[in-house]
Amino acid sequence: MTGARPWEGHRAWVTGGKRGLGLAFARAFAERGVAVHITARDPASPTVLAALAQLRELGAVAACAHALDLADSGSVAALGDALRDAPPRILVHSAHAFAAHTPIVGLKPEQLEESLRSNVVGAYGVLRAAARLMRRRGTGRLLVVGSLASQVGGVGQAVYIAEKAALGGLALAFASEFGRDGVSCNVVHPGIVDTENVRERVPEQVRAAFAQLTRTGRLLTADEVVAQALHLVEPEQAVPNGQALLLDDGATAALRAQLLPAVSAGPGRDEP
Repeated sequence: MTGARPWEGHRAWVTGGKRGLGLAFARAFAERGVAVHITARDPASPTVLAALAQLRELGAVAACAHALDLADSGSVAALGDALRDAPPRILVHSAHAFAAHTPIVGLKPEQLEESLRSNVVGAYGVLRAAARLMRRRGTGRLLVVGSLASQVGGVGQAVYIAEKAALGGLALAFASEFGRDGVSCNVVHPGIVDTENVRERVPEQVRAAFAQLTRTGRLLTADEVVAQALHLVEPEQAVPNGQALLLDDGATAALRAQLLPAVSAGPGRDEP
């Protein structure tokens, strides 16, 4: 479909779409007249039902929820069946099962393995199922939600950093293998975003310190992050492929400036 409303008539899936960044992506799709499918561990929960009602009110031509537990291989396989029944033009992978922050000295290998099996292997199963369907149709958009943490590191976050770094690598692999078949895959790395989950999990002093590094002096909202990422999943436009987009409102640049201050060129450096 082309014309003034190029999104209409397409179908988008958003894993983890009941709140936070996932819901923000789903809302953006709904506003553009897209059929929206979201996933959650319990698709009949009040939170999910409220999200679906919101999507319909915003203009989604359809809004459906499907069960997905990334730690359960049977659940991932069942989602693959659901994807075949409702093939996506767009899939945003935002679902993530969070583990407690643990310093490396206290982190057992089996704990890391369990988290990677859920958040990386499970994600791989979802992305693989979607990519294969998209390839058969000759077009599709995959977008993976990574994290700034995978780019800069952090204390007590070895599990989270490893998971998000692995997802970023998978995005590049999918881009390489499916790009020539019309299927793009990119990854976005948000900084600390002002979401309900972040407010619950990230201490206020950490959020405040990060906000001071940003260009605007505050945390970006989920809607602002999505607005900067939507061009990566445009259904009817040429889009980048295999790109990693950092969405931290300049925080990383500010941190670099603090660590590597400019060396003065001396008086008159701006003179013609």
